[in-house]
Amino acid sequence: MDAWKEASNSTSPSIIVIPRGTWSLSQVKLIGNKAPLELQVQGTVQTNPKTCQLPNKDGEWITINYVNYFTLCGGGVFDGQGQEAWKQNDCHKNRNCAKLPMNLSFNFINNSIIRDVTTKDSKNFHGPVTYDITKYGAKPGADISQALMDAWKEASNSTSPSIIVIPRGTWSLSQVKLTGNKAPLELQVQGTVQANPNPNQLPNKEGEWITINYVNYFTLSGGGVFDGQGQEAWKQNDCHKNRNCAKLPMNLSFNFINNSIIRDVTTKDSKNFHVNCISSHNVTFLRFTISAPGDSPNTDGIHLGRDTMIHITDSVIKTGDDCVSIGDETKEVHIQNVTCGPGHGISVGSLGGYASEKDVQGIYVKNCTFIGTQNGVRVKTWPSAPAQLTVSDLHFEDLIMDNVSSPVIIDQEYCPHNLCKKDRPSSIKITNVSIKNVRGTTNSAEAMTLICSGLKPCENVEVGDIDLTYNGNQGPITTRCSNVKPKFVGKQNPPVCATTVKSA
Repeated sequence: MDAWKEASNSTSPSIIVIPRGTWSLSQVKLIGNKAPLELQVQGTVQTNPKTCQLPNKDGEWITINYVNYFTLCGGGVFDGQGQEAWKQNDCHKNRNCAKLPMNLSFNFINNSIIRDVTTKDSKNFHGPVTYDITKYGAKPGADISQALMDAWKEASNSTSPSIIVIPRGTWSLSQVKLTGNKAPLELQVQGTVQANPNPNQLPNKEGEWITINYVNYFTLSGGGVFDGQGQEAWKQNDCHKNRNCAKLPMNLSFNFINNSIIRDVTTKDSKNFHVNCISSHNVTFLRFTISAPGDSPNTDGIHLGRDTMIHITDSVIKTGDDCVSIGDETKEVHIQNVTCGPGHGISVGSLGGYASEKDVQGIYVKNCTFIGTQNGVRVKTWPSAPAQLTVSDLHFEDLIMDNVSSPVIIDQEYCPHNLCKKDRPSSIKITNVSIKNVRGTTNSAEAMTLICSGLKPCENVEVGDIDLTYNGNQGPITTRCSNVKPKFVGKQNPPVCATTVKSA
């Protein structure tokens, strides 16, 4: 562990060596690295044959978590010396049997290689146990909901890491709600899972299509597709003009999930939002794809609310509404290397509609590309609204706009479809904002709009290195500002806030 601590904190590639020979190891948990790291096992590493001698009896023998560009190699052997433990193992007939340790447990490792090593005589699994839904009665052409719930029930109650597999092929699923886990759990979707195209056939019409709640160390992966088949539902959707419209289900609803990764899967043609992620902590969306037509109503990509430490990285979002929308009580959201479009851009808000709303802090949108979207990055708050929260530390940097209608907007007079009054300014404070290195083309003559509250003007707004070209013919490119005095760095094309307008 001492060698790992020093090597994993190095910013240069490192190799940890366990030389030839026979070595005793009681138990280790190795976490994280800052640069490529190789663990080279040349000898034989042995555990204590007695299970009762394990320091943490709920843990595995060797656990390696949260590493990137990691290699395990060297030609050596991990010997679990399991012969004595196997005699005690009655798990085949006793669900409450004593937990036995695995030889190796890998969790949240990326871009890594395990090669030229041997794991021998583990007391339990050599690796995670797999639960294939076809072993629980899933068949093509039939509803797999019960089979998936049965597999989840068994896997989630396991105290060892588990993988649930939906194999390649096309599968029908009516609706599921999956809750809780006791050990790291991966849902590996290799095929295409389809919803019923008729929203009236949803068993629980108040629920979402697929809901996953209260999980920790959860992974959703596999390269598969969640197809909401929303075309029929979109025709019925009148929510843009009717606040009492019929509820339509989202494809994926994550609530109270922690330390989890959603990667290498696609959500397609949801009837409503594609994804919400609510009251969650340390969740990563990696190489995540969202796909729906630009005219599909209310098909927001990812909606966040009451979350902390959310990362959306290396993803593509094509939809009919916001690519990402960020609600209240959300902190530390990092959106990086995302391509958005078609869609309405990446939005903070709308905020202010409810008196109970809480502060938003630390939103980072960097190295993103917007293609043909209505907006690029946008902050929207309601006027004449009861909430008095603060929105702070917003950083919109290194953004490419490709034929975007409104590349940058702060709109504290947001009032769509005249659903509010503008007789009082917004009570929401916006502070500590950076808008830097935004370049590309806009199809609107108004390239940037910074309309802040007359009651609580925006503060500490920094604008730098703006280079936007108007590709239309409705006059010269302009910006519009009120109740804000930005600090400028670098160049601005067009000049930002060269003239100000009076707020309504």
